[in-house]
Amino acid sequence: MTQKQKRIKNGWEKVFKFLVAILILSVIGLVFFKASVFFFQKQINEHKSSLQQQEQQLLAYESAVDYDRFLLVSDLEERVTEMPRFEHIPKILQIFQDLRNLDPASNDIITLSDFNVSLEEITLKWNVSTLKALYYNSPTWGFKALLERFQELDFIQDITIRSYNRVSDRSFEFVLNAKVVSNEWK
Repeated sequence: MTQKQKRIKNGWEKVFKFLVAILILSVIGLVFFKASVFFFQKQINEHKSSLQQQEQQLLAYESAVDYDRFLLVSDLEERVTEMPRFEHIPKILQIFQDLRNLDPASNDIITLSDFNVSLEEITLKWNVSTLKALYYNSPTWGFKALLERFQELDFIQDITIRSYNRVSDRSFEFVLNAKVVSNEWK
C-alpha cells in the first residue's frame, strides 16, 4: 500500500469514524427523545387520571349535595300536612278590600303600603289618617277596628304594632306584625 492509499484509507476511516460517531449520537439523541416523550406522556396521563378522579369526586359531591337537598325537601314534605296560604292571604286581602269599600266621603283613609308573608310572620305596613281606625268599632257605620279584624283571623297570633310614625298632619304610618300559627306541622 502506498502512502497515498494509506492517506485515502485514513481519510475514509476518519470519515467512517465521524459518521459512526454521528450515527451513535443520533441513536442516543433518538433514544433520549423517545424516553423524554415517554416520560412526558406518562406525566400527562397521570395528570389526566388525577383530573378525572377529581372530576368524579366533584360529581359525587354534587350528587351528594343534590341528594341532601332531596332529603331535606322530602323531610319537609313529610312534616307538612297542609300549607293553606292560599286561604290565609285572601282573608287579609279581604280586610283590605273591605276597608277600601268604606264610605268615600269619609275623611278616614287607610292605605296598605307594604305586605310581607313568611312561614313564621306576617308584616303589614299601613298609613292611616286617624288612629281611631286601628281601635275604634262603629256598629252604626258598619266599621270594625283594624286590630279586631286581624284578631279574628285564626291563623295569626301575637299581633303587635311596634311603632307609629306621624308622616304628615293627617297621616300616621305603622307596622303591624303577627306570628303565623303553625298548626299545619305534625
